[in-house]
Amino acid sequence: MQAPRLPDNAPFDPGYRAWLNGYLAGLTSTGEDLELDVDGSAEPVSTQKAIDLDEAAWHDMSLPLDERMSLVAEDAPLHHRLMAAMAQQDCGQCGYDCKGYSGALASGEETDPGLCVPGSAKTRKKVKALLETSDTVNSATAPSTPEMPVMGYAKNHPYMAHLKSVHRLNGQGSPKETVHAVIDLKDSGLEYSPGDSLGVYPRNSPGLVTGILSALSLDARASIALREGEYTAHEALCGLLDVTCPSDEALECLAQSASRPADREALEAIAEESLDDSPLDLYDMLSRYPSARPDSAELLSRLNPLRPRLYSISSAYRHNPDEVHLTVAAVRYEAEGRQREGVASTFISDRALGKPLPIYFQKAHDFGLPDDDQTPIIMIGPGTGIAPFRAFLQERAHQQATGGAWLFFGNPHERTDFLYREELEACMDGGALTRLTTAFSRDGTEKVYVQDRLIEQSHDLWQWLEAGAHIYVCGDATQMAAAVHEALIHVIQKEGRYEKADASDYLAALSKNGRYQRDIY
Repeated sequence: MQAPRLPDNAPFDPGYRAWLNGYLAGLTSTGEDLELDVDGSAEPVSTQKAIDLDEAAWHDMSLPLDERMSLVAEDAPLHHRLMAAMAQQDCGQCGYDCKGYSGALASGEETDPGLCVPGSAKTRKKVKALLETSDTVNSATAPSTPEMPVMGYAKNHPYMAHLKSVHRLNGQGSPKETVHAVIDLKDSGLEYSPGDSLGVYPRNSPGLVTGILSALSLDARASIALREGEYTAHEALCGLLDVTCPSDEALECLAQSASRPADREALEAIAEESLDDSPLDLYDMLSRYPSARPDSAELLSRLNPLRPRLYSISSAYRHNPDEVHLTVAAVRYEAEGRQREGVASTFISDRALGKPLPIYFQKAHDFGLPDDDQTPIIMIGPGTGIAPFRAFLQERAHQQATGGAWLFFGNPHERTDFLYREELEACMDGGALTRLTTAFSRDGTEKVYVQDRLIEQSHDLWQWLEAGAHIYVCGDATQMAAAVHEALIHVIQKEGRYEKADASDYLAALSKNGRYQRDIY
């Protein structure tokens, strides 16, 4: 079955058309083949049993991968099997939703099978295996040569911006390091909307690059051939290659070159499990296994590209037309006797000021303010999860929205970690924010989190839901978002007097109707 594609004369800019092609490929999951007219409209030409992807059995990250795959028929379309491998999280970090990404992979529109961040190594390997064993991707479905995407709106055609300022948001004595970054957009012509994300191309730590060059006895000026072209080893390691999480292929290359059997066996075992959840980087591998010394150019060519990092934008364009703001948690920790740093977070906080910064905007597909300013909103965002809600409040203040706005914010300590406190208090005074509930988990004898506050405020929360409020959640997917989801079900069950299954259905219906939206990672 050939995936549907928008014709070249469809009235969309090239970057957005590329995303739509992937999305339309995913739409075949409804069981209908689509035939596109010249104006881009779609007509079903055949029917099969429709599947509601929001209700699909594989839509559960808590299920083991093998169990999720067993829930998909062996003859199911490739994009269904790909979505099952990804658990259909729709986190957006791949640049699509899961339907769009799986459709783009199945059609050949997207060629990188390693973009599913929450799925980690097991998902990545399963996606690759599905693509390798499928005959769906062929010359009939491969995309035509794409047009040049619009600068600043596609990850492969970023805009070169400059970082204007960075300042720390946490008070003295806080173990956290959260920074507010302001990026200059003056005269760029770029615009964005509340809920959008910003892709930032980082650079690796200079110290880590120097260590790798030394371990490989590699001249920094040596020429390295990559898919993108010829570069010096220093250029490739600084800004083009992922050295903090060596790819499975790079680990296999190291294993094959090891002259000591113990080194070979250890590296083969690591390659089987991958380093996705490990602090170990390429320098660690070279230091631990000194007999593993493949040809340097071959090793570097097998590393994954250094991919951009996505951040929820924490400003509203209409409030800041010449800037875009980010709220970034700088990641620093010690492991295996070495100080480690988050690639993008410490690049932004420490090394990017005043330098060219490649960026692009990623439009939000299912995370944005309601069209009606009178609709109340409930925002749940602990830590850096507050970022998009700062943008929401700026936009609502600009629009003079009359619908209520309730923010749930949490962090360890009120004194040092109450991010944007003065701004939030000003929003309360101005009416853009009508209710603020905080949870500072380390200030009392018992730890209290935003999900606990939701349950404490269950009566009023239910009144807001019954009044048509939209719920937004931003932050960690594995713990916070899951705990908030359960807390919301508890509130609905208690206040609405539902059975738990019915309360879960109530929340699912909110999601389906666009009233429960999540930006989780």
